[in-house]
Amino acid sequence: MDIKRIILIIASGIALAALAVGIFIGVRHIKGFLFPAETEYSTLTMEGNTGGNLYNGGMFCEKNGIVYFANPNDSYRLYSMSVFGGDSQKLCEDSVAYINVDDNYIYYTRRSNSDADDDFMGITSLYSYALCRVDLDGKNQVMLDKDPCMYACLVGDYIYYLHYDTENSTDVYRIGIDGENKEKVSSGTSLTCSAYDSVLYYNGTERDHNLYSINADTGALSMIYEGNAWQPTYANGYLYFLNLSDDYSLCRIDLTNYEAVTLIDESIQAFNIYGNTVYYQTMSGDVGLYAYDMTSNESTLVYSGNCCDINVTSSYLYFRTYETEDVYYMTPVNSSVNVTVFVPPLS
Repeated sequence: MDIKRIILIIASGIALAALAVGIFIGVRHIKGFLFPAETEYSTLTMEGNTGGNLYNGGMFCEKNGIVYFANPNDSYRLYSMSVFGGDSQKLCEDSVAYINVDDNYIYYTRRSNSDADDDFMGITSLYSYALCRVDLDGKNQVMLDKDPCMYACLVGDYIYYLHYDTENSTDVYRIGIDGENKEKVSSGTSLTCSAYDSVLYYNGTERDHNLYSINADTGALSMIYEGNAWQPTYANGYLYFLNLSDDYSLCRIDLTNYEAVTLIDESIQAFNIYGNTVYYQTMSGDVGLYAYDMTSNESTLVYSGNCCDINVTSSYLYFRTYETEDVYYMTPVNSSVNVTVFVPPLS
């Protein structure tokens, strides 16, 4: 496997990482890491957040016409706004990532010392990534897991996430949304990001890189695809993934017949999906962020350069570049490309 390229992909969701001491070391994702006629937010509420958003840090999450987000203008503190970009308000003082939302709560990983001046490559703030839950208005915070936690994903009545401790390093855990029944699910750093209908999809990292699913209700484990895959992302009945054996091209599997086909034959670093469009960042050639229309099979340049943290709502695509740490850009997803700076008001 090409370890350098896997590190590049992980870095698109975590600005800096040093994999030698675990996936958490070197994290600098939070600080370091709209206007359609009718919104279609119901397509973006399959579980707590979309897999595409969570692989890209989970900085935005849409639920019932409200967008919950980490405000780059306020140290990535938790805010909400309408899908049209108005009615912005701060919900709490926590700096957040990996946002998930259900009908009652907001779940996220908290970085409590995000304003620390001595934060070198994220190491100082490493031990502040607690897994938390608050009401939809930002009140009544509950700490679900005080240890460093990342890649949190709501699956049914559980949060699946990567858990770090000094004794066992990094493993996959899950905990009930009520804070009960915390348990280790598997060893290793399988990224827990994409779920649908109480089923979590992931790729192996310890013994193979096949695609698997696990049912949160029954615990049933199934292998979906045998190959060298990365970042499986569920959307509209398909499982999209990067094929590491084919220069990181984008493939998808029809979950009715499990046939895999190649969609984008380019070297891809990160991607996200909205409706019939794949947004993807290339690693070679004319490097940039592109939009691929799965109907016309045509790609359009969105932004030239090295982009990351590609998040999507039913109105806008949000992203930043590696050179603009605390500046996000936005462009409509339902009309022509028109990139502007995302400037949410402070409250």
